[in-house]
Amino acid sequence: MNGRDPLPASAGTLCLYLSELATTHKYSTIRRRVSSINMAHKLKHHLTPSKEVEVQALMEGIKREIGTRQKLKKALMLQESSLRYLTKIRSHLPTNGNGFFVNFVKVQNGFLHYNHHF
Repeated sequence: MNGRDPLPASAGTLCLYLSELATTHKYSTIRRRVSSINMAHKLKHHLTPSKEVEVQALMEGIKREIGTRQKLKKALMLQESSLRYLTKIRSHLPTNGNGFFVNFVKVQNGFLHYNHHF
């Protein structure tokens, strides 16, 4: 552990870890890691190091440098034959008793829309 105590982690230890993560990971991943570290500290009744000013300033800097914008993906377009097939199998899918399909993908205008209940 590089001579550092894992719990409770100091603000300096967390800053070193987050700085290293920032070279290879997205901001959202780093936020999830910070949340996990916070939870580990709370479960052991320690103060969370992410509340320290140094850690918050570092996170703001990482956010500014890496950014938080997610890359958009193109929508999945289906061929006409796939649309006919999905429409055909829809009548065989289970419902929740109220006529709603459970965990099924809705096809609308050639696009797939995941919907828990529709």
